[in-house]
Amino acid sequence: ALAYTKRLSDLGLEDQPDNPSMGALNVEFNRFSVWGRGKKIHPPLDIILKKKNKSSNGLKFEYLGGDTREVWQVNKKEKLKYIEDIPTRNSSLFSANYFRFLAARHGLKIPESKKKNWNEKGKVLAKHNGLPLSRLAYLGLEYSNNLIAETLLKRAAKEKTKKILSSKDAALKMLDWLKSEYKKVDWNSASFENGSGLSLNNQVSAQTMVEFLSALSEHQYGNLAFLSLLSINAHSGGLARRLRHPDMAYRVDGKTGSLYYVSNLAGYLIAKSGKKYAYAIFLTNQTKREQLNSGNSKKN
Repeated sequence: ALAYTKRLSDLGLEDQPDNPSMGALNVEFNRFSVWGRGKKIHPPLDIILKKKNKSSNGLKFEYLGGDTREVWQVNKKEKLKYIEDIPTRNSSLFSANYFRFLAARHGLKIPESKKKNWNEKGKVLAKHNGLPLSRLAYLGLEYSNNLIAETLLKRAAKEKTKKILSSKDAALKMLDWLKSEYKKVDWNSASFENGSGLSLNNQVSAQTMVEFLSALSEHQYGNLAFLSLLSINAHSGGLARRLRHPDMAYRVDGKTGSLYYVSNLAGYLIAKSGKKYAYAIFLTNQTKREQLNSGNSKKN
């Protein structure tokens, strides 16, 4: 279900940690850290850093490729923090090297990682089940993790179609499913390109979102209500620092969604009367967003 892809989306700069590669194994959300302003890799994996005395309009690290060792260029004229998170562009190689590193810490020597095709006659040595879907959904929403969202979408699409689909095809299949399951919701203006929202082509109106949330408000998933998957104001996730006054705390459940110059919030509000409302607030600075969407330049 999780065919390899170099990045979740073509949107944004190359070094954005929330836009990593994806594959069958995804360790540490397929990201690593660079310490000492571009000097050391953490964890100490087999990744090459090449330093260049240049600036690149906000791009701190440039991916240079590599089949056996991932190579990144450090643009030293950019303003580098002491610790920077970087996305891996080869999830399989990253996972293999991470496993090799951990084994070495425990005194186990493993040969260097090599790219090979899967052998159908291979013997299964061990099997490990991941977290249940409800827990993954909660974590994906709590931390706005794009990788979790994309992997869940592609896995769900394979469950429905029995085929391995691209993120775009899986998103179209999801929209078809939503239209069939929630027929009272107006989906006519909706368009989906992936599962994470890391796209300019994932669009839905505030009205449609409110209708959808209203339909979901009483849904149960096992012993969990949909409401329990969202952050709570003055308590958790993206709403932990919002509406923190004791009179307003624990009244808003919601999920944030942001790109540069785009700020969205949707969920549920419990009024003082005890009545529950679904809400959706979508804000965009259209002028600045359009400027950012154009080609890279010093102005951008």
